[in-house]
Amino acid sequence: MDQINVLVVEDNELHAEKLEFLLEDLDFHVVGLVNNALDALAIFQEQEPDLILLDINIEGSFTGIDLAERIRKTSQVPIVYISSMRDKETFDKAKATSPDAFIYKPIEEDALVAAIELALHKSIINTTQSTQVAQQWTEAVFVRVGNTLKKIDLDNIVFIEVSAKNYCDIRTSKKRYSIKASLSDIQKQIDSQQFVRVSRSHIVNLKFIESINEKDGYIETGFESVLYSRTYKDELLSLLKLL
Repeated sequence: MDQINVLVVEDNELHAEKLEFLLEDLDFHVVGLVNNALDALAIFQEQEPDLILLDINIEGSFTGIDLAERIRKTSQVPIVYISSMRDKETFDKAKATSPDAFIYKPIEEDALVAAIELALHKSIINTTQSTQVAQQWTEAVFVRVGNTLKKIDLDNIVFIEVSAKNYCDIRTSKKRYSIKASLSDIQKQIDSQQFVRVSRSHIVNLKFIESINEKDGYIETGFESVLYSRTYKDELLSLLKLL
């Protein structure tokens, strides 16, 4: 497994050296060890670390909290706050920047390991959830029905066919929807490997193909029959598991 790159922002030299020693001993790679926000931002943008250990009170006019707010505008990199201050006001300000963990000084190895593991675990969960959400949105389309935008899951589309010039019908397992769009434009929008063009007028969901009548040139979907063109036959058959 590749080493995890860590940026350390700590203005106390003794604490900084201890952190660097502990991290390297734990097989993390320290990409930067700085004591102020400006240097931290420069290294962050250049190195793109996997994790930031950030002291709340650092040198300069920007605090660690200010730095975290700046970073959060463009990145969800895991941030672990380091602080010797235990007052509620500081904690609430830090909490508002959505850190992934918190360590109080003096720093001990077991506390550091626990904080890093927690931060990285939260990051993995958040990334996975974001990916799943993005995937959900790419697995559906919206069509206009009167004054309403209706969500249609791609899995429920049986086929799409040209109904008139610049108009198509989307046939789902439950009903039909008529939309103003060309078949080529729709094919670009769905951009899914589960659909195949079978003629100039039809796109079919592979999931719903129950049989193909090669003699008469039509596909049975379990809902309606769809004619296919000899021109598209080879592409269609290449997507099926033939025995």
